[in-house]
Amino acid sequence: MTDEEMLNLTDADRWNPKHFGEPPPFLQDGDQLTIFFDRREEPPLPEEFLNLEQFNEAWKLWMEKFPHLAAT
Repeated sequence: MTDEEMLNLTDADRWNPKHFGEPPPFLQDGDQLTIFFDRREEPPLPEEFLNLEQFNEAWKLWMEKFPHLAAT
């Protein structure tokens, strides 16, 4: 991406933090610290797929499965 293209970015060109939900709590029952959390509602990541077509299909399915997150 060129410097000029970077200067022309708008908010619509950025990731929406609401797609990722709230940060997970790190204290579980009994005050046990954890680094693991449930990421079932997180949107797919491009690097998880072999090509853009697979990613776009996964994104479409995610938006259908979690419309309350996709609409924010």
